[in-house]
Amino acid sequence: MTRLRILPAVGLAIGIASFAVATVLALTDNERPGLLNLPLASPPGLGRLRPAAAAGPLGPEYVPMPAAPSLAPAGLITNGEQIDGITCQAGTTVLFTSTRT
Repeated sequence: MTRLRILPAVGLAIGIASFAVATVLALTDNERPGLLNLPLASPPGLGRLRPAAAAGPLGPEYVPMPAAPSLAPAGLITNGEQIDGITCQAGTTVLFTSTRT
């Protein structure tokens, strides 16, 4: 085999071995609390549980809307009209992000 074919295999083997060693050390470290030393308790120790309060009626996007005061009245504004120092403009600017994996 040529040297160019061996290097990727060696790099992969070193990476897998490093991951395995780090995982074993993280899971078996008894000096510091880790994944195996969680302070867990049984559910009866929580006391009497009550059901959650009603979330509210479904809104326009089928998401529950809690019973709370409105931040602003619903309505339409025209181009150039100002509410709380914010001016309505004809165009909107939207920032798009793209993630590639």
